[in-house]
Amino acid sequence: MSFSSFFYQPRTVPSFLQEFLGERTTVIDTILALGSALLFPFILSLLYPSDWASMTGWKFMLFCCAAGDIAAGAIGNTSPGTEEVHYRKSLASRHIFVFIHFIHLIGVGYPLIDALGVFEFLLITYGFMVVAAIAVLNAGRAQRPVSLMAIMIIIPFLCTVDCGREILRPVAMIFVLKLVLSYSVDHQRPVSFESIKSE
Repeated sequence: MSFSSFFYQPRTVPSFLQEFLGERTTVIDTILALGSALLFPFILSLLYPSDWASMTGWKFMLFCCAAGDIAAGAIGNTSPGTEEVHYRKSLASRHIFVFIHFIHLIGVGYPLIDALGVFEFLLITYGFMVVAAIAVLNAGRAQRPVSLMAIMIIIPFLCTVDCGREILRPVAMIFVLKLVLSYSVDHQRPVSFESIKSE
């Protein structure tokens, strides 16, 4: 087996991982998604040591799991296998998937909720994300530019508003990227100009 076929050949995914990786995926997509889940919390620990040290016990584990899942989803949602699973579902189901992701923000926010401004920052993040993701899901052929324009507007706000704990700022940005760009955009099926003209 060649190097490229090992990393890029689609393989069947165990059923308990199919919501995350799709029914079939490649080794490289799996490594990138799972690697991000481990790497992102590690990077946060290096960049924000005081915020990192303020979390202990189960709160620390909750934060790591939620932040890791956000990062893994931001990568995994763009893979063909995962996208095929989600885009087989109805548009209403995809909207519900977006709405329930307040759970992620609870996961990263609750361990740090004692800091003033954390709740308000996460509420703002969730509100921006929901509005933008709904717009993208319903944008048709304009999904990519709409998602990027939304991110262009949201990121400066997240960079400037008080977040209570600075470790939450990059987490909020990746959270928005995950749901507004990685999840809501149909990456694998670009529409050609020829098909538009023929309609």
